[in-house]
Amino acid sequence: MLFAVRLDLSRLEVAGPPVPVAEDVNLNPLSGAAQFSFSRAGVLVYAPGGAQTVARSLIRVDRKGAVRPVTETRRAFFGPRLSPDRRRLALTVEDDKGFNVWVQDLERDTLTRLTLDGGQERLAVWTPDGRRLVLGSSPARRTPSLLWRAADGSDDEKSLTASGRRPIAGSVSPDGTVMAFTDQDPIPGGTGNDIWLLPLPEGEPQPYLRTPFDEAGPMFSPDGRWIAYTSNETGREEVYLRPFPGPGGKWQISTEGGSEAVWNPNGREIFFRNGDKMMAVSLAASEDRIRAEKPVLLFEAPYDHGLPWYPNYDVGADGREFLMIRSEPRPAPTQLNVVLGWFSALRRQPPPPGR
Repeated sequence: MLFAVRLDLSRLEVAGPPVPVAEDVNLNPLSGAAQFSFSRAGVLVYAPGGAQTVARSLIRVDRKGAVRPVTETRRAFFGPRLSPDRRRLALTVEDDKGFNVWVQDLERDTLTRLTLDGGQERLAVWTPDGRRLVLGSSPARRTPSLLWRAADGSDDEKSLTASGRRPIAGSVSPDGTVMAFTDQDPIPGGTGNDIWLLPLPEGEPQPYLRTPFDEAGPMFSPDGRWIAYTSNETGREEVYLRPFPGPGGKWQISTEGGSEAVWNPNGREIFFRNGDKMMAVSLAASEDRIRAEKPVLLFEAPYDHGLPWYPNYDVGADGREFLMIRSEPRPAPTQLNVVLGWFSALRRQPPPPGR
């Protein structure tokens, strides 16, 4: 339903109750973006169709781009994360109730819902033992926070930190003692997105990387000595490495733009995306330095991107196969409805008391 409301421009306040204007308007149920426009003369035009949920499929892609399906299930998936044993897959699923985390059993092809409150719970990250999932949550009823719970749903969620901003889980160190995540500086014009470290199972978050630029998508290396991340410090997104826990220098891994960094489980290669291109960089690490080869194109295809800078894919145990998400084609709107004189419905509404 599309509503309109009168405004008092002198007071910058709402000056009446919402009035229904049109039903069944084509819209994104999560962002609220709707397909309509109107003129000063009171002519409204909109595309019908109601809430449009995108159907996406999970597929496996090898290093040459060959494709095979994972499951026949079609949902609005994003943020796939393979469990350490590669038998399960944590996913965020979006619907008209918000974002929730589900777990896919890849051997039995079952999809089980883990979170139930229809909030904004997304981008789940496995602990190294595969027993728990850490996720960022910002449902309307509570402060945005990082939570964790058993991957089989056998316990209740436990808050790890409450930031009041927008924490997004990145990765857990191989020894399970530290969580790397991104959070926003609450000060407008401040440091933007920064990378923080949170001791597990409890502790206070500490800044890892705070600059005037944005940093996001922190991913621990398999040996725990490095963190890969994305920054826009050059004016475009690029992938970098820094030592953990630091201090130390930084190494730019991508050369012509890149984000969504994921490590090869062997620790000697990093993957990242540059638009529709899947890139790979071979690495050689010494005690405190990294030598990176030139990025190599593996394949190029229009697989879905998720949250900015955070990987919307994962990598198999041998580094030879990628788990990607692909949107299914959906028909474009073929009809536009026109409503004349809808301003008159607003003018008939009596002004609020005291006006």
